Amino acid sequence: MPKTYDYALNGRFASGDGFRRRSSAKAIVGVALFAVLFGFSMGGSGLAEQPKNSKGGQGKIEIAETVFDFGYMPQKGIFAHAFIAKNVGDGVLNIVKISPTCGCTTVPLKQAFLNPGEQVEIKVNFDTKNIPGKVVKKINVLSNDPVNGLCELYVKGIVGREPQLAVVGGPTVRFNKIDIKQRELTITNPTAKKRISLSVLPLAHDFLSVSLSGTDLGPGETATLTFSLVKDPPLGEYTSSITVECAADSTERISIPITGIGYAR
Repeated sequence: MPKTYDYALNGRFASGDGFRRRSSAKAIVGVALFAVLFGFSMGGSGLAEQPKNSKGGQGKIEIAETVFDFGYMPQKGIFAHAFIAKNVGDGVLNIVKISPTCGCTTVPLKQAFLNPGEQVEIKVNFDTKNIPGKVVKKINVLSNDPVNGLCELYVKGIVGREPQLAVVGGPTVRFNKIDIKQRELTITNPTAKKRISLSVLPLAHDFLSVSLSGTDLGPGETATLTFSLVKDPPLGEYTSSITVECAADSTERISIPITGIGYAR
């Protein structure tokens, strides 16, 4: 009596006849074909099937801020901003795909599935190496939200031009030695008659903090920006940035790139 390969026995042979062997093979082919056809019919839109909780709820995406202005940026820097996506629905939200429309922009995502009430940072990294002048870059966020399945995020700025309301005493902050935990830059009011107020916008990375020695500057006055590593940064080369908002009779922003090397301890 010929041996029959039984797929339920993890590769071991079991006794049986030729009819059982052919029937088993046909059954497996039939199941596989059904799975393929069913999969195409469910996934024809290109999005993953929407996960649902036990009550049949649906995920709903909310991104309160959809546009971020870096303001004035030096060329050959990498700038970072974190958008916040929150699930305000009553089912699981699946962020299926994030698609930047330019190779100068990267958007890693740590968590794709959000339970009701959960949120995740969508961190956008923008490289100004080969981009001069005014720029606007779009990022598409695809999710299983049945109403708002495509969200558009934008980052913008002006690359390679000097700001009008403030002058920063250096183009880049570098943490390139293991024993360096702080760096400083000056920021000066270059105007002849205007007073300017300064504020630091929220940072994209939690291993950094930034403080200002003064937030209200008269003409010619200077404040100190202090950059501190408050946690161990990522291992290897890393990049980040800060954005300072300057306000007088008008408002402008200045972004400063931050680079460093994280060492194992």
